[in-house]
Amino acid sequence: MTVIGSGQIRRFQYDRHKLALLLLAGMGFVGIGYWLAFHTAPGETRQGLPVAFVGWTTLVFFGFCTVVIMWKFRTALGRDTLVLTPTGLTDHHISPVEISWQNILNVAVIRVGRAGQPLLRLEMDPAHISQLGVSRSFAWLERKIMPGLRPGVTVSAVGLDVSFGELHDIVHAYWQSHHAQPPPKPPAVGQDHPG
Repeated sequence: MTVIGSGQIRRFQYDRHKLALLLLAGMGFVGIGYWLAFHTAPGETRQGLPVAFVGWTTLVFFGFCTVVIMWKFRTALGRDTLVLTPTGLTDHHISPVEISWQNILNVAVIRVGRAGQPLLRLEMDPAHISQLGVSRSFAWLERKIMPGLRPGVTVSAVGLDVSFGELHDIVHAYWQSHHAQPPPKPPAVGQDHPG
């Protein structure tokens, strides 16, 4: 368990090795997509339509992902991406404004994929979300990708230099410090204990 002291600020950046692996994987999938879309076996004149469709889909999707990863290498490497403080958290992908722990109704740390990369799901009042200055395209994408969830924002920690367990412990410690239920009041003298 990660122990955090009062007033401790935790800063997380992209991990160069994780980004390199993601870039390598993206380039591999782009190569597979290219092969599926354009390769013909000896003696064949055309690739089948379903195979070509899968190839083009793979090529476009992973090509976009690879460009995003290359952009992160250029712009985000060495800069704080996620900052956790006793008062709130800041994800520079979503907004430069700090999200106060008091404005977060519920928090969940979710594992993604086999590697267990962490995502944070922050349930919030829509009024607080609008104060963050979240772009309309981000809010629309959030509603379309995760329909049926309560209003909130999703913070991706994929590729950052933090493990799932460490992020889970830090986030829950900070959040619970602002949402701890007060202990029940003891009964007044001469009254029976409830229950």
